[in-house]
Amino acid sequence: MKLTGKVALGTGASRGIGRSHALRLARLGADIVINARDLASSKEFGEELTAPTVMDEVQALGVRCIGIQADVGKKDQVEAMVKGALDEFGHIDILINNAGGLAGEVLQSFASSVSEEDLRATLDKNLVGTIFCCQAVFPQMKALGWGRIVNTASQGGLQVQQGGIYSSYSVAKAGVIMYTRALAQ
Repeated sequence: MKLTGKVALGTGASRGIGRSHALRLARLGADIVINARDLASSKEFGEELTAPTVMDEVQALGVRCIGIQADVGKKDQVEAMVKGALDEFGHIDILINNAGGLAGEVLQSFASSVSEEDLRATLDKNLVGTIFCCQAVFPQMKALGWGRIVNTASQGGLQVQQGGIYSSYSVAKAGVIMYTRALAQ
């Protein structure tokens, strides 16, 4: 299989798009590290799994998998997550920065009135988490001489939403786009 021997770390991978990334990489032969603030969040969102946990789904595909609960907006938790992955697998070849979303209520997310709490939480889980994860894996990827980083952005980072709604999310995703461009230099 194309990715046999590679290790992929996916943030926000306990459900949704992150889960899909993890399952696809596992089907290609990569061992997987599932990260989320809540490894059982699929239950909260009513997402049906084919096994008790996403980690079990991945392992059923014949690869190794661990789950590490961590908040990517907290640098110490990101560093501990990467250390745990390296302790288990010895290297990380692929990073999928997928954790994200809007904090707070949509109708409270206007540019002119988003609360400080919602603004900081949205920036942390989208932009700051992406930066912390890239910084944490980069040294060992550089030492290996190989690595791939995929940062998830959004159309919201390219254009303003009607009336300025989703402002903190849009700003965070625009930051992810620009950070990715800077990282590629």
